[in-house]
Amino acid sequence: MGSTSMGAAALAFGLSFGTTYTDDNCMMLKNARELWNMGFRGAAIARMCMDERNRQALDATGVTCPTLVSEREKRDAAEASLREKRDAPEASPRENSLSGAVSLGAQPVRLAR
Repeated sequence: MGSTSMGAAALAFGLSFGTTYTDDNCMMLKNARELWNMGFRGAAIARMCMDERNRQALDATGVTCPTLVSEREKRDAAEASLREKRDAPEASPRENSLSGAVSLGAQPVRLAR
């Protein structure tokens, strides 16, 4: 955020005007700071990476900037997930039941209801 103003005055007359503008860099810094303070550290880094100079600085120090996933990548990932689920062997009903004994190492443990 920023502003400019100007004014002039004489003995019986005065004139002034002003304007405000939004500084994109200032807004980016404020947004990143607030995201960081709210605990959204990844979102804060992503917000900082939207500026090319910040991205270059983070890359130079070994910090990897998150990237946006394209719609095609999302669709391909969803299709791969469906294929994996389709090709996975079915579990037997006994394996899905929580009423049976579950082995945690050498000792079987009975789950209480």
